[in-house]
Amino acid sequence: MFNDLTRIHPDFSGKLGKGLFALTLTSVLTACGGGGGADSAVTGAPTTENTSQYVDDPSQPETAITGRAVKGTISNGIVRAYEVVRQNGDWVFDPKPYRNAVKTDASGNYSLRFRGKVQNATFMVEISADANTRMICDVVEGCLDADGNMTPFGQSFPLANNFQLLGIISGVDAGETITAHMTPLTHMAVNYAMTLNGGLSTSNINSAKRHVESMMELDANALDLAPVDIAQLNNQSSVSKAQLETAIVSSAFLGLVNTPQWNDIADVLAHVSNKMIESGALRTASQGLDAEISLQDVFYEASNIAADLMAAGNLTAHSNLINQVQSETTLSYEKALSSVTPPESIAPVTILSQPQSVTVTEGAAAQFAVVANGGGTLSYQWRRNGIALSGQTAASLSLRNVSAAQAGAYDVIVSNSVGSVTSLTALLTVNPAPVEVQPVSISSQPSNVIVDEGANAQFSVGVMGGGPISYQWFFGQTALSGATTNTLSLSAVQLSQAGSYRVRVSNSANTVFSNFASLTINAKPVLVPVSISSAPQSRSVNVGEAVQFSVLASGSGTLSYQWSHNGAPINGANASTLALASAQLAQAGTYTVRVSNGTSEASASAVLSVAQPVSLKTIELNWSQPDQREDGSYLASTEISGYVIKWGTASGALGQQLNVNGPSTLNAEVPNLTQGSYYFAIATVDSRGIQGAFSDEIRVDAM
Repeated sequence: MFNDLTRIHPDFSGKLGKGLFALTLTSVLTACGGGGGADSAVTGAPTTENTSQYVDDPSQPETAITGRAVKGTISNGIVRAYEVVRQNGDWVFDPKPYRNAVKTDASGNYSLRFRGKVQNATFMVEISADANTRMICDVVEGCLDADGNMTPFGQSFPLANNFQLLGIISGVDAGETITAHMTPLTHMAVNYAMTLNGGLSTSNINSAKRHVESMMELDANALDLAPVDIAQLNNQSSVSKAQLETAIVSSAFLGLVNTPQWNDIADVLAHVSNKMIESGALRTASQGLDAEISLQDVFYEASNIAADLMAAGNLTAHSNLINQVQSETTLSYEKALSSVTPPESIAPVTILSQPQSVTVTEGAAAQFAVVANGGGTLSYQWRRNGIALSGQTAASLSLRNVSAAQAGAYDVIVSNSVGSVTSLTALLTVNPAPVEVQPVSISSQPSNVIVDEGANAQFSVGVMGGGPISYQWFFGQTALSGATTNTLSLSAVQLSQAGSYRVRVSNSANTVFSNFASLTINAKPVLVPVSISSAPQSRSVNVGEAVQFSVLASGSGTLSYQWSHNGAPINGANASTLALASAQLAQAGTYTVRVSNGTSEASASAVLSVAQPVSLKTIELNWSQPDQREDGSYLASTEISGYVIKWGTASGALGQQLNVNGPSTLNAEVPNLTQGSYYFAIATVDSRGIQGAFSDEIRVDAM
């Protein structure tokens, strides 16, 4: 059966994966009343196992990556580290955990220790959840879950298994203890840094942190400070205003779960991650649009949380700082609210003219342009293969001295305060620069040839020149079909072929003709050649049936016969008739008879097909209805239009397709199959007509 839809883990090849959903596949075979097996199902997600392939090197000093995971404090969270490596010019994640996973303690602290040869290294740290992971509710009014249950302030609640927070640290040297914290704000910074040109370089990481701090109106370097759990403020004697404001803004994301649009904190973080990937920022204000988190929403929740902390009355040690944070987040909220014109007066972005594909020669210039309309100020961000191009923020993109490495798919995101629109993709094709080719010349002319009628004749030419060279032989002024090499071979020449021959030689630089060479043919005495007036006929029989081939021929002298099977002479088959008393599978093939009179010969062939009665098979496929998209969001059955099954007789070559309509049709039959192995894969089609990724192939043997 097809397994349930599974969550796609982030693609640690360097960019977060953005697919629709993935399936795993098994099947049930029904053929000849029996059952069949299938290969084990395997998901396509990168490994997230606790065991790393790396082992410690005792000769190296101990290195420690420590930190805290707070979005409310996260206890029993699973922490892994992934090294950032250079790949195809970009800094991306090695998909294998650098060392075994560790768990956070009751205060959200973790410590990953290892002995390895690292110098100025960068590591991404990830915290995920299992059944034992808990988060402290740091929203004073309480935290709602997807079922409507309220967890009080300061109490813990379980996390969904698709929960994830990211942090990152660079400049790690062997023997150091270095800190990498994980909060919703570091999560936003990591996702944004991945979209920058060059990937997760140290400069892009620092730029992404400062970008998030500026967007969220936090103090400089606030993302590098130790995070504070506002549910435990009474237990913390020393807290800076920057730490407290960062903690309250982080808590605001959990506060958003109490609004109807969001199921849980994992849902909120996934949305925020996608916005950072798609446009690099949150919208300034929501303007009453469909579910989308804006800065206005975050500052509103942060201001309310700060006000609720003040109203609690038991945090006097930090009341001045809380009061400052409430004032600043309230001001930020009001600024976001007032900075955007009401939505009814701002037209959304529309693209009037799409970028067009361009083909240029290496070293030339290329240009793309977009014409867009919309209210307010339009901003632009050009991308290549989905990666933002640094500094390319105008309505046109100009590329000078183009290299082959710049070929790819280009698009542009056009945004205003209402939203953003991505253009259609335009392809840049870069052709190699032309290479100077040495002209072709003839170094050896074809020679005259004299042969007897029926013999073979051959002409050849020697040439010099660069690049690919083409040939065309001529008989007089007539081009000879298929005569396109430096040698012209004529078999069993006839008198009509006597005459003058020459060859045309060409490359990209020029074309030359050889001298004419003559073919002289000496005529043979006139004899009546062998001719076949009645050739053997092809036959199709079943195993065990009798079959006979016959030939009728004429010619001078005594005729001799020799039958062959697939080119091999048959011993004793020297008559005009060949009889097979009981045809077998091994006797299928081509039968040729050669008739000769000593001076000439003729041949004819017939094909014998020997078949076994065919028993056709039927393969039945069954699967379960998916209920989850690749990004972890819920997939209702009403959102499923149907399924697409591809199949074939070779892995990787699934040329046949079967469409299944409706979400509740969970099986299908593939009938009239001959015995052998078949390969299947399935994808889901949603109600918008979007087809998901195909599952891994399974093999089913029809016996």
